[in-house]
Amino acid sequence: VSWNPATRSLSAGSADGWLFDYDLRCRRSRVSGRRAHASECCGVEWRADGRLLATGSSDKSVNIWDLRRFEQAVVPIRRAHNAAVKALAWSPHRSDLLATGGGSACRALRLWNATTGRRVASRKTRSQITGVCWSPATSELATSLGWPDYGLATWSYHDGAIAPLERSSTRHYERLLCLAGSSDGRVATVCAGEVICIWKLFGAAPRTRVVEPSVARRRDVRRWDRVFAGGVGGVVR
Repeated sequence: VSWNPATRSLSAGSADGWLFDYDLRCRRSRVSGRRAHASECCGVEWRADGRLLATGSSDKSVNIWDLRRFEQAVVPIRRAHNAAVKALAWSPHRSDLLATGGGSACRALRLWNATTGRRVASRKTRSQITGVCWSPATSELATSLGWPDYGLATWSYHDGAIAPLERSSTRHYERLLCLAGSSDGRVATVCAGEVICIWKLFGAAPRTRVVEPSVARRRDVRRWDRVFAGGVGGVVR
């Protein structure tokens, strides 16, 4: 699942390959849905501006969706990995850069140009990748690893290549299921033993002045198309 920061709606994938959108302010919270993949949709991630959505599937594909044309994927990547794709993360430094991680039959960390669907970098890891996130301050990444070698790994992306960092390996006693990054550089992981761990991996993002969009200031949502059950330019209070 993933929240859209612009529309404040929730998108979720299903076991049968469908992608659904939920708006909890509506009487019927599920407002739209579409067939996203041929099999389970196991990864969903909105970009920070809420305009592009990436989905991953057990059919080994990655699809990129545009909120303004949400009926079908604008950039389909058919054979993104050789296994299921659960781990997805948009770069906070480049709006066209997407990181994905493959399952146990693939074990690769890959970066994609979200505009063209072209693969720009790939690195084999030692285990299934269950989650990925970017450093808020630099072009570094962290991956959570499942079977067979549990733990965290950190990477650097530079000059079109992914390289392990010196602090690249942090072992764990159980399989990691997912991870989530924070703007202060901390990373949270959840393991199969139902334990949440907090790791200090990266530096904090530089402080910048945030200019809120007019939609957020007026506390309403502009719906650009019929995806969220409104007309073009419709406003929901």
